[in-house]
Amino acid sequence: MAKTAERDAYQRAWAAMQKLLREGRSFSSRERNCAFLNLHGSGGAEEAGKFATVSAATGLDFPDDGRGLALCDWDHDGREDLWTINRTGPRVRLLLNRYGTGGNGWVSLRLTGDGKSVNRDAVGARIEVTVAGSAKPLLRTVYGGGGFLSQSSVWQHFGLGAGAIEKITVRWPGGPVETFTGAEARGFFDLKQGAGAAVRWTPPDKAPALATGIVPDDNAAAGAARVVLVAPLPLPPEFLPAKPGRKGLLVQLWSTTCPNCAAQMKAWSKQEAAWLKAGVPVFAWCLDAPVAEAEKKARALGTKMAVGSAADSPLPAVWNAIQKGLMGYQQDLPVPASFLVDAAGRLVAFYKGPADAKQITSDFSLLAATKPNDRLNAAAPERGGKWFDAIAGTGVRGPAVILIDEGLLPETEKLLGAAIAYYKEQKSADPSAEGWRTKELADSHRLLGTFASDRKDWAGAEENYLASIALNPGSGMVRRELIRTYQAQRDRALYPKIVEQLQALLLRDRDPEVLGKLGVLYLEAGQAAEAQPLLTESAALRADALILLQLGQAHRTQGHGEQAAAAWTHALAVNGELMPALNNLAWLRATHPDAALRDGKAAIALAERAVAVTQGKHPIVLGTLAAAQAEAGDFSAAAATAEKARVIAVTARDPVWPQRLADWKARFTRQEPLRE
Repeated sequence: MAKTAERDAYQRAWAAMQKLLREGRSFSSRERNCAFLNLHGSGGAEEAGKFATVSAATGLDFPDDGRGLALCDWDHDGREDLWTINRTGPRVRLLLNRYGTGGNGWVSLRLTGDGKSVNRDAVGARIEVTVAGSAKPLLRTVYGGGGFLSQSSVWQHFGLGAGAIEKITVRWPGGPVETFTGAEARGFFDLKQGAGAAVRWTPPDKAPALATGIVPDDNAAAGAARVVLVAPLPLPPEFLPAKPGRKGLLVQLWSTTCPNCAAQMKAWSKQEAAWLKAGVPVFAWCLDAPVAEAEKKARALGTKMAVGSAADSPLPAVWNAIQKGLMGYQQDLPVPASFLVDAAGRLVAFYKGPADAKQITSDFSLLAATKPNDRLNAAAPERGGKWFDAIAGTGVRGPAVILIDEGLLPETEKLLGAAIAYYKEQKSADPSAEGWRTKELADSHRLLGTFASDRKDWAGAEENYLASIALNPGSGMVRRELIRTYQAQRDRALYPKIVEQLQALLLRDRDPEVLGKLGVLYLEAGQAAEAQPLLTESAALRADALILLQLGQAHRTQGHGEQAAAAWTHALAVNGELMPALNNLAWLRATHPDAALRDGKAAIALAERAVAVTQGKHPIVLGTLAAAQAEAGDFSAAAATAEKARVIAVTARDPVWPQRLADWKARFTRQEPLRE
């Protein structure tokens, strides 16, 4: 149980962090990148091993969530450039080195092994470049990786200063050493194993062209975005502010005080008649004014579209949550924002910020798209080419999770219900996408099962969990949730159902936790023989003190005293203060019929530890100590301990133990030890 709680806490913490990241938060709190200059040789011995920060001076101090860094001479000018990758945008940066060299020389070398004694990439090779006038050679090693998520160029760059190259020595992996001649400053050279001479390599006339871009400031207004869903998202009818037309519905969220909204209204007024004729009416949903005021404002802008007020409606929050659930980078909707819905009430596309009327007209073709990749091609930034992967759906799970996070629980259930109704009827035109449809249906049932379980609708929870399992039998997570639902009802009649689900889990994975749970269930049902092998396997995979405690009980129930003692001893090695194991083992050492297993002295030591754990207030534990004292021959102490235990049991109004302890005291008075 402790392990499960720890895992659940970890998963909740990870989910909370992922939520922050999806909202655009930074792993590094916008800490700027750092660059340091090695001062060795610049100021004498006192500067050796010291570095100076040149972050701002070099322009490298970007507030990025930096990840990878790779060096290469991209433009072949003898100065190493930098590629960086980030978790946040921009995902990739190329930083061209434009610092002057002061007339100093350089050389760039590419090594190639023979492919037999040395790998062709020469990974592991060590290069020494001896420069005239320098007491020490310049050293570099060829590595197979340059850092996290990055690999620098295979060209090994050396700054030569003002000196000329005297020789180049390569120690190839495995030990052979080779000297190369022919390399000169300000050039690129290939060094092939066994050649002995460097061969000049001539770079292309032009480096690959890259388009430069300006990264917008974090505080800049978010730009307009068009988002096409790869598969339509089914919506319940009550989410829509108006009934779709023959082909669909265009919903516009707007504000009476928003200049962009007014401009969009005017632009759309020129197209709304054509859109209505095409079967797609427009509904202007005002966020900040009652219907009469909103309609007056809309008419002043020249539009005849239907107008409604969402000022006091929870639905704008629902639409906001849905769009966030469909996006990797989750931000609230700006105004204006627009949603394109097909005739069946399924969301096809949405537009954040001002939307171009021509683009919307073009997107009407998506309302009745039938070819598998029509929507995928419309959603992709690249045009042309062939898709090799099956079409992937947009998915209802993301919006459902955001709705749950924002406390919109009734709306979540409605969304999931609409999704189930749709996915049950829908058959994909692309057979390869059928697996995705089934997964969506299974996920929707699973989430509805969770809702039902939370409100103790046990029948509804079971129905939805079983439906999810039938669609996706390999989902261990759903089976575990169903098991927790059964356990929450505390009904022993449900044990067979719990056993069935645990056995199904074990068919796929011999999880020690599942093995232990099934073993404990068998033990509680009086099936010690069936419980023992399961508990043994669980303990072998993971030494859990509680499982070892139950394993000992399974052995003891079957009369396996020696194996029971071994299991409880192992449990105490894992958790030395596990009171039931201390008490059980002490009782066995004090009362077992087999003299080879009895040990009064050991029983007293174990029982005293159990008494200390329970602070001397547990009558059963004190009774065990009395039995141990009797086994050791100290009947006077045993009788006194039994009496102390009896008084505690009487005070606690225990119905059984006062009389039992009185009987034990009488036996100890007669100097008779206890035997099972």
